[in-house]
Amino acid sequence: MMVRGAGWFLALCLALGVGSPPATGAEVEVPLQLQISVFRKVFSFDRTLPSGQARVVVLYGGQDRVRANSVAEAFQAAGVPAVAGSAAALGPEAGNVIYLLPGADHAAIRKHCVSNGFLSISGAPAMVERGEATLGLGVGGGGRTEIWVHLPRLKEEKHELDSGLLRLAHVIR
Repeated sequence: MMVRGAGWFLALCLALGVGSPPATGAEVEVPLQLQISVFRKVFSFDRTLPSGQARVVVLYGGQDRVRANSVAEAFQAAGVPAVAGSAAALGPEAGNVIYLLPGADHAAIRKHCVSNGFLSISGAPAMVERGEATLGLGVGGGGRTEIWVHLPRLKEEKHELDSGLLRLAHVIR
């Protein structure tokens, strides 16, 4: 079953080249504004998020507080409730999606996501490849944006994505 607006999203994915073969350099990040635009639409394909409504917590480690704040502000500017914080301050009421920056405490965050049903996302597809995040965006061949999904982690976090979206994604099993 396709979610309302799926035709528009599939057209956007094709225009962006989402679903193209993965790039060899999984460390290439998609520009933040494009990440937020694509993630907003992807949230509507998550059958677990209430009406596709995400509340994002941007988690950082080390000295990334400034970057985390700018990511949270960008989500807010796009109409997605978001806050920045460290894993130590994370509680189940904080949100339902965690945006991971490199350097965050991935083991503790994974435990929190599994226990509380948070969806973990990242702008670094290598984090998805390593199983540190469930959903990510990367740059593939020809500079095309691609969606990455770590299927075992998706199931651990108790989230379910529309099969049409999974067909377009680079899925790690």
